[in-house]
Amino acid sequence: MDGQSYREGFLSVVPEAALNLITWREIEIRICGNPEITIEELRKSVHLDELEASDERMKMFWEAMTNFSYEDRSRFLRFVTGRKRLPCPLYISPNKASAIDCLPESSTCSNTLYLPRYSSITVAEQKLRYAAYNCVAIDTDLNLGNEL
Repeated sequence: MDGQSYREGFLSVVPEAALNLITWREIEIRICGNPEITIEELRKSVHLDELEASDERMKMFWEAMTNFSYEDRSRFLRFVTGRKRLPCPLYISPNKASAIDCLPESSTCSNTLYLPRYSSITVAEQKLRYAAYNCVAIDTDLNLGNEL
């Protein structure tokens, strides 16, 4: 498809006059989501399954997410959901394994993070970041980069 076909398709849904009221960046965010994931936006998307907000795992999770950069959070979201941007629901369940300090697991089919226990916030942050940057087999945003 050429650019003209995209334009015609887009204008069949959005009146051309409306395009003067919004920037291309605002259109991108409304269609694709914001690439800068804030803690507030992430909190709105998280749903707990068999975990309480007061659980030590969740406290460490939120501290790690607070310490993450926007890029770190985006990669983490891709690890769990296959997408790099919100909005998308994210479910957090406890990892049933009794091992401590193991890597987190995720299921992109159900947008679920299986969160293990960690001995410290430092370890939690390291393991979550490692998974975010090194477990990239699923990418539903279809980024065909050299990351695999």
